[in-house]
Amino acid sequence: MIPGIGQRTTNDVLIEASLQMAQPVVWTSITAPVVAGTHSVTVGSTSNMYIGAQVVIGFGTANVEAVTISNVGAGAFAATFANSHASGEAVTGSTFASQAATDPIFTTNELLRYLSCAQNEFLSKVACIFGVFNQTIAINELYQATPPTAIEINHISCQGVRLYELTQTELTMRDRNWKVETLLTPTAFFEDRTGLYKWGVNGIPRSNFPCEILASIRDSDSLTLLDGFAIPDILVHFLKYKVMQDCYSKDGVLSDPQRAAYCGERFDRGVVATQRWLDATGATKGMRRS
Repeated sequence: MIPGIGQRTTNDVLIEASLQMAQPVVWTSITAPVVAGTHSVTVGSTSNMYIGAQVVIGFGTANVEAVTISNVGAGAFAATFANSHASGEAVTGSTFASQAATDPIFTTNELLRYLSCAQNEFLSKVACIFGVFNQTIAINELYQATPPTAIEINHISCQGVRLYELTQTELTMRDRNWKVETLLTPTAFFEDRTGLYKWGVNGIPRSNFPCEILASIRDSDSLTLLDGFAIPDILVHFLKYKVMQDCYSKDGVLSDPQRAAYCGERFDRGVVATQRWLDATGATKGMRRS
């Protein structure tokens, strides 16, 4: 579970998106307690529930969890529960129940992929979340591994000294043999954004050097219904529109190019507004713009 930095979760964002697309959601509560294990539990309504649907039970409690429905009966559904739940706990979910039995419009996992891609696209366009990585510049290696969640490197320090970024062309203009020359102490670094997506220093390191990397980062590629977001809650609103754009762009009964274009514009405006706000506050001063 990714806690995020705010209160929003993937489940409530997907519910909002569903309602804006005029798709019913699961919004009920259990009417009897249930203990951990595979059980049937009574609920106020089984509307929009079906076998295979994923719902969240116990939101706002310490025992919150996501479960997959294994059976639906009269006023009850069955699932495997990891935790115990008290009567009255909420059961919610964006299930897209229309055509679920024959030709599902969307699945929960599909929507979660849309949402994770939307967040990472937002982070790639607006550098607003950063991470610090401790790494070792490997001996005799021209190219160094980029941290797995890094989008773009902003600063690197080696043994407490800042390395200044140069392009490989600039390094060649200074010394055409820099790629084969051994290096006593790194003084600059470059990023390869065209092929290897790695970084390196201004020569072949003669030994291992500890370094510290500050980079803008992305979030997980695989979100679950309980996950939070890397970006602040005030910006999550824009991700919803990107998800809706993907939904309206998919072939099927909800395909709507005009609504897809509108939602895409709302997402793009959110990107621009956020970048302007960061610029106005001075948060991006001294940073390279992608």
